[in-house]
Amino acid sequence: MPRRARRRSNIGFYHVMLRGINRGNIFHDEMDYDKMLKTLRLVSSPTEHGDEIMPEGCAIHAYCLMTNHIHLLIEERSESIERTMKRIGVAYVSYYNKKYERLGPLFQGRFRSEPVDDAAYFIKLMAYIHLNPVKACLVTSPADYPWSSWNEYMSDTIDRSLAICDFSYPFSGMDFETLRQTMAHNNELKAFAPFGGAGRRLTDAEAMQVAAQVLPDGVGVNDVVSLPRHQRVAIVQEMHRLDLNFSQISRLTGVSASTVRRYVEDNNGDTSC
Repeated sequence: MPRRARRRSNIGFYHVMLRGINRGNIFHDEMDYDKMLKTLRLVSSPTEHGDEIMPEGCAIHAYCLMTNHIHLLIEERSESIERTMKRIGVAYVSYYNKKYERLGPLFQGRFRSEPVDDAAYFIKLMAYIHLNPVKACLVTSPADYPWSSWNEYMSDTIDRSLAICDFSYPFSGMDFETLRQTMAHNNELKAFAPFGGAGRRLTDAEAMQVAAQVLPDGVGVNDVVSLPRHQRVAIVQEMHRLDLNFSQISRLTGVSASTVRRYVEDNNGDTSC
């Protein structure tokens, strides 16, 4: 199936997710996380070309580095989001492959992105991105997680010259302090589903587009039913997390609706940390 064109933002803002190939880890120690942070700082800073200073390629408004994936809230500036993500990928994969003496790709397919065009969605994404480690039971508070931009926003003592994030707010009607307060109190996002329509029922065409982003490279939706069970369960659960309903998943993959429900309910039942 040919790749669909990315949906474009009217104002150049995107939520981006980059996942490790086969859901494998992309960070193993503190040095790895630090390398990615340095890479993010590099792509979002002005660069020198001879005597000319080139503007920053992008602005990063939020980030969270998880063990096997990355969330970014990015604003296009002097270069496209595709160019920015390529620079991030090339820099980090080169470092990673050399360090771990490996060859080949590290990330699963192309990065996923969705446009961010209004204030309400921007704020929800800010909260969602920073709450990832809490939802994954890694910490009890975003402030305790060292690999996200939460403390860049919330700390009164951070040296802003060392921060990665651009703290300018892209929408009128809300200043920075109000944004901080909104983020601090926005801790319930159970109905929020990035990349899946934020709770809206997807058309089958939209569902197919979401499903294609979930699948590993070289695997089509018709192949899911014949995959090993652990892979099949993981794919079904991810499709449902991204707002595909049971019947849509069943129609797309060939897995029976009752089996889809069982896979999803088994996952939802495990709420312990």
